Amino acid sequence: MSAALQAGEVHLWTVTLSEVRGAVDALSGEERARHDRYHYATDAHRFAARRAALRSVLAGYAGRAPSDIAFVSGAAGKPALAGAGPVFNASSSGDIALIAVARDGVLGVDVEAGRAVTDADAIAERFFTQAECAALRRQPLADRLAAFYRLWTAKEALLKAVGTGLPGGLDRFEVAADPASPPALLHDADDADGGARFHLYPADPGQGYFGALAADRAGLRVVRCDFEPQAGR
Repeated sequence: MSAALQAGEVHLWTVTLSEVRGAVDALSGEERARHDRYHYATDAHRFAARRAALRSVLAGYAGRAPSDIAFVSGAAGKPALAGAGPVFNASSSGDIALIAVARDGVLGVDVEAGRAVTDADAIAERFFTQAECAALRRQPLADRLAAFYRLWTAKEALLKAVGTGLPGGLDRFEVAADPASPPALLHDADDADGGARFHLYPADPGQGYFGALAADRAGLRVVRCDFEPQAGR
């Protein structure tokens, strides 16, 4: 059962996908058809576990059965809960999913498995701002991979909050690169009046994964929640 959402809170759920059991039984007909199209069993299970966990988490807040949860898409394809209920955003990478839930407002969340990136400099030059690339190069070599993922996840979370995803352009936002400091948005190309449309919050789930949370207001309290595997049944 989900805890009650309070004003000014974001509940951030961490889901270990391999631990979710009976996930296929929780899927809708359309979701089950998508599940059945996966070629590899691990990918199919992760898809089912993501959807089952999301349904279970949202059902706890909305006071419905997981099977009664329905989704709609916004103008840019960003998913939302059909009918009354909280706002949410979700992301997954490897065996971990993050689900962010709030009473209202705009959310974006991203998680990435911290795999070695042999061409990080080339990726940064393509997707990051010049200032971010310079900040990345200034990081000690031992911290550079974490700094890279700090930038990537923060920018992805911001784009998911906007509702565009990667096609929106990662260089629309400039983010602080230091992995030892809280994530911070330094510049928003679409915020001409400097009103700070979005704010960043830490969301690293540990276990070698990196994450970031973006929201349209400052001062939110992030409440960490661990998903219980049986809740996906």
